[in-house]
Amino acid sequence: MPPRPGRNSAGPLRVYRVCGGLCLDRAVETGGASAKSAAMRPPRVLDLDLGGEDMGKHVLRWMAAALLWAVAPAHAGHRVLDAFVAGASPSQEVAATPVISPASCFAIFRFLAKESKVRYRLECFNIRGVVGAHLHLGSARINGPVVVPLFSTNRPTGEVDGTLSQGVLTPDQLVGFSLDDLLEAMRTDRAYVNVHTVAYPAGEVRGQVIGVQLTILEGLPF
Repeated sequence: MPPRPGRNSAGPLRVYRVCGGLCLDRAVETGGASAKSAAMRPPRVLDLDLGGEDMGKHVLRWMAAALLWAVAPAHAGHRVLDAFVAGASPSQEVAATPVISPASCFAIFRFLAKESKVRYRLECFNIRGVVGAHLHLGSARINGPVVVPLFSTNRPTGEVDGTLSQGVLTPDQLVGFSLDDLLEAMRTDRAYVNVHTVAYPAGEVRGQVIGVQLTILEGLPF
């Protein structure tokens, strides 16, 4: 079994079709290993280590669908480089008082270079009273400025257990940054997602954005 990547490592995400379903395996890539041989490895417990928290089975199931959404349309063996994910949890918040909450969120971003846009989706679970969500500039354990809003509302939400927001980010939405600046920040672990609530205005869940390699293996149904 390959070693588990560290908190912010960017090992490839492989998508397998096993037991009639989808399984994701974040593993250290082995030199010369083919997609076919990788797919023949025994499936293991799904653990993406996106912030060191147990995101829950319902989140992980959504992640499989989200990864397919992020690269569609795609074909077997197609590799997308400029894709990024963030797993947000209360423990990653940088606050004087620890955030105590069962909430978790997951975001995925895909750069559309030819169109100068970023496609994104933000899912949240066990969270209520959301008043906003933003993409910030900053390394782990450092609070930084807002780059672009991901969700805004005039009234706090009720209980959220699914999609909070999705859409396309364009250059005119960025606050003092270009798309190239944002891409570089994401590639170098200097961007994070923060979700704000009535209970925790400074942020209830936070997650560092990390780059991933998405490989679509043979036999995956689209």
